Amino acid sequence: MMEAQVNDDRPNQGPEFDGARLEIHGPETRENVPSVDFKGPSLSQGKMNRSMSVGSGSGRRPNFIMTDYSLKSYFCYRDGSFENAVEACKESVVSEDLDGQLRGAWLLTEIDHWDAEKEKMVLLTENSLLIIKYDFVAIKMLRFRRVMLHLLDTIEVGEIVYPDKSIMPPRQHGGVRLLWTKGKEISASLRWNPWKEELPYITLTDHPISYHPKEAQTITYRVDNFMEALVQAVNQARPKKNIAENIPVEERSIMVESYGSIYSMICNQSHLGFSRERNGMSF
Repeated sequence: MMEAQVNDDRPNQGPEFDGARLEIHGPETRENVPSVDFKGPSLSQGKMNRSMSVGSGSGRRPNFIMTDYSLKSYFCYRDGSFENAVEACKESVVSEDLDGQLRGAWLLTEIDHWDAEKEKMVLLTENSLLIIKYDFVAIKMLRFRRVMLHLLDTIEVGEIVYPDKSIMPPRQHGGVRLLWTKGKEISASLRWNPWKEELPYITLTDHPISYHPKEAQTITYRVDNFMEALVQAVNQARPKKNIAENIPVEERSIMVESYGSIYSMICNQSHLGFSRERNGMSF
């Protein structure tokens, strides 16, 4: 198991961001929202009686419905798989002294800086956000990343788009991007390095399972509910570090800098970043 932990209070050292320092520990809304009591999801797959999408009107993929056959191919959907994974990660990763109490858990899709979609468990605690790569086939955690909530400086909400000259097909759905760049530009050496995973932001959207009619309102797979809970948690964590202002939540297009990636098209079309059964093979 590999842990990537963002350094807590690193001083500014120049105009350009060169990456958050990582510590490797072995193998593997709106602005001025008042603080309110947390009302996030329980760890079970509860239902949410609303259909709010992220961003503007086309926050969800139009005319896309997951079939029963596809739904059953996801290992995370098998009885107890998600709940057991949460408990296992809670025991091995969550530190009460550092993180505080666990407040909620989600299963979402990360879109990395090379436009590859990856299944990620997201645990929200009183003080931190834990982004976990969990293998639902082998039933084990592979690696995780901890981001302290008070280090988040911006949350972006909107449609996920490509550059004007990109030949990638439009995504036609929304998402959220969490940034802890301290307002500094991310260097090109980080943005264009496919092996870099410690970029100072993460882009998240709904899990594919949320497109099955039976699971469309299950909050476990919906990024909008996660964002609401995150904003509350961050605004409650900031005063502990003497940060008076609430975190800015900006509505804007979320740019994925992909101009023509055959790798990401194959990866995303086949859902290679998710634990699935694939015609007798499981990975």
